[in-house]
Formats: sequence, structure tokens, C-alpha cells
Amino acid sequence: LGSPTDPLKPFRSLTRLDLSVSPPDADSLLACLDVLPFTPLRELHITFGIRDGPLGEWKTSTSKLGLSAARYIDRVAESIARLTSLQNVQLFTYEDQHLCDDLLFDNHSLLPLLRLQGLKSLGLSLPVKLTPDSICAMATSWPHIYSLSLGERCRVPGATRFSVQDLLPLTHCPRLEKLGILIHDGVE
Repeated sequence: LGSPTDPLKPFRSLTRLDLSVSPPDADSLLACLDVLPFTPLRELHITFGIRDGPLGEWKTSTSKLGLSAARYIDRVAESIARLTSLQNVQLFTYEDQHLCDDLLFDNHSLLPLLRLQGLKSLGLSLPVKLTPDSICAMATSWPHIYSLSLGERCRVPGATRFSVQDLLPLTHCPRLEKLGILIHDGVE
């Protein structure tokens, strides 16, 4: 549908794109992201699932693509990372699906997004399993980030809970205004 030098004319002004995908259409989202023309797109919001939809369908749908549900999110992140003008990325599930850990955002998912040097806002309402080193990588890659939400509403077993110590690298992000995380239950 286009290239960096000759984008498809109807999308030359597109700055925000909201996509919603249900499990049976998992392959359609990848196809859409892979052919999305290079545009001045600054915001991308993707909602996974349908309101009041059944949990666990992602495993079945993504296995048809030869991927686990978690690796599907990695593949989505790879497709997103080629849209280098993005400043705001939001990946959502519906509230009733926050307890489902099929769609997992982890260090593998994060890696391609670190290439988005102009990223100012990242919102994840998916289960998040990251290491403290990933916080350091985010702070280094996104020095202008002002909003960082890392699955604070998704309380699945094994979701990452950060300590205050883990967050110290973010002190190098002077524009950070909003931070959403799960924290340790106790003090270290």
C-alpha cells in the first residue's frame, strides 16, 4: 500500500489509528499492520478481544498462525516498530479479560518497540512480564516518554511487580508525568 517515499494518497494525513481485533481475526491484524502504508501516524491504539467475549480463545486462534498467544504479541510489536513516527502506542484488552494471561507482553515484545525513539506514551492493559533491566532499556530508548503504563490493572499470576529500586532508571526521563505499574507487596 505504499513506501516511505510514495505513501498511498488517502492515508497521507492519517495521524491516529484505532484497531480492534477478536481472536478469530488475529491474522487480519497482522496483515493490516504489515501493509499499513508509511504515514505520519503518531498514535496507534489496538484493542484485543471483544467485550464480554470468552477467555482463552487467543491460544486457539494464534496456534492456527503457528504462534503461541504470547509470541503473537511479539509479532504485533515487530509490525508496530516499523511505523517509526509513532509517539503513542496503546495495547488493550477489555476489563473482563484482564485476568487472562494468554496475551502476554514480555521482554521479547518490548525489544522491537525500543526502536521507536520518538515514543512519548506507552499504555499496556495486557499482562506484563518484564525484568528490571527492561525499565532501564525503556528509560534509555525513550528519554521523552511522559506516560508509561505497564499492565497495572492486569493481576495475573506471575505478572511483574516492580520495586522502587527497579524504577530508578526512570529518573532520567524528566518528562515522565504518568506511571502505572504493579508494585511489590512488601518493602525490600
